[in-house]
Amino acid sequence: MSVDRVATSNQTTYMTSQMLKSEAKVAQYSSQVASGQVSTTYSGYGSQVQALESARAVVNRTAAYQAATTLAISQVGLQDTYLSQIDTAVSDLKSSIGDAISSGDATSLTDAVQSALTQIASLLNSQDSSGNYVFGGGNNSSAPVAASTLDDVTSASLTDISDVFTDGTSIKSVQTSDTQSTDIGVRASDVGTDILSIIQSYATYISDNGDFGTSLSVDQQNFLSTFDSDVTKAYSSITGIEGKNGDVYSSLKDASDTQTTMLTMYKGFVSDIEDVDMATAADNLTNAQTALQAVVQVTSTLNDISLLDYLS
Repeated sequence: MSVDRVATSNQTTYMTSQMLKSEAKVAQYSSQVASGQVSTTYSGYGSQVQALESARAVVNRTAAYQAATTLAISQVGLQDTYLSQIDTAVSDLKSSIGDAISSGDATSLTDAVQSALTQIASLLNSQDSSGNYVFGGGNNSSAPVAASTLDDVTSASLTDISDVFTDGTSIKSVQTSDTQSTDIGVRASDVGTDILSIIQSYATYISDNGDFGTSLSVDQQNFLSTFDSDVTKAYSSITGIEGKNGDVYSSLKDASDTQTTMLTMYKGFVSDIEDVDMATAADNLTNAQTALQAVVQVTSTLNDISLLDYLS
């Protein structure tokens, strides 16, 4: 007849179950220590899965908004720099006109007008580091202003000063959050139409009547007085555009700051759910390994015990 082991079937089954549980915990804590995460599968997060995925989605959307906002800030910042320089060029022209009127000597005024036109056209034709025209209005294939001399603005081929502008008509809209967007972009024609039209009138006048000299006739004085007034109005228009562009810049910077706050907050949510406390995980792994070793040893001992050991 056979000699049965002292360890019963129920004991063996129970210890085997405990060993499997211990092995599972060792695997779980080993994975946590290796990955730094509570779990590498959704099932490991239980009821927190939906909250985790919602937070991740917000992080991804906000990161995309911030990337777009950063590019917009760069573009608006460049435009602000060039608008400031255009502002200076027109202001210098105003000073030259005032000097000519007060002194009665306008011999150098045409050079000042030509210099202003050259500067304005060059600035409106500025390009960014990617070769895109900053004031192109979406048209990156050609410079937005096709006139840089007094002869250009009085060319017989022009029917209107608008003919010298080749900028596009698009104004970009940047999404800065789920519920907010900001229109950006100033076109060359927005800035240059008034001042170039006024410069065109000056070029036409000297073409028809001759250039100014060391003394001014009444007609010349009247023309320069009107010219000065018109340039002043154009200057006010340009500073107004510059101010609005500055407001857009400030709005984008505020949006970027908000995005940074949102990213920090929601990344924290994700981390709270997803990231494991490494010290705790290491302690848990050590304890689980010790428990597994103990279960294995007990199970092995039970399986080795025979009734023969107790028979004399």
